[in-house]
Amino acid sequence: MNQKKAVILSYLSGIVSEHDIWEEAKGSGAGKSNFSFSSRSFSKIRAKTKPKLLHIEDLSQIRMLVSVYLKQFYDVTSIDNIENFDELIENESYDAFLIDINLGSGLDGFDLIKKIRAHNKYKKTTVIVLTVFEYDYVRDKCIALKVNAYLQKPFQKNIIIQTLSEINSHS
Repeated sequence: MNQKKAVILSYLSGIVSEHDIWEEAKGSGAGKSNFSFSSRSFSKIRAKTKPKLLHIEDLSQIRMLVSVYLKQFYDVTSIDNIENFDELIENESYDAFLIDINLGSGLDGFDLIKKIRAHNKYKKTTVIVLTVFEYDYVRDKCIALKVNAYLQKPFQKNIIIQTLSEINSHS
């Protein structure tokens, strides 16, 4: 694929803006009939990536389902246990967290949310709880931990996408 096609496809998929394309065109001689895009254009394209979401869920079917639902919009990392959790949140930068409350034995989702909120870089990061627990049981804890939303299982694809979209558009 030639460079022009790659940049046009990147624009159509929302990876690079029209402004970036025109700025590049001006910088390389827009009046010419066959200007080319420099490697600078492609570094801009590569730099604009999907937001990163960490999904913590003990059930493999739900991890897979959420990954399929959100892969178009997010770079999803799904983990089934909390062994690597501290290392992940320390070494990576996530834009959102989707957390199950009941993770089997050991720490629960509320404990993980406390750890997330204890990090300065995550104090205002989107946290959404997905759980089978009744609303009344979870509501007060979610409010105290500054959770952005609570979704009860079973859930629908459009509800997760809409919830993430609405929260992130107001941040």
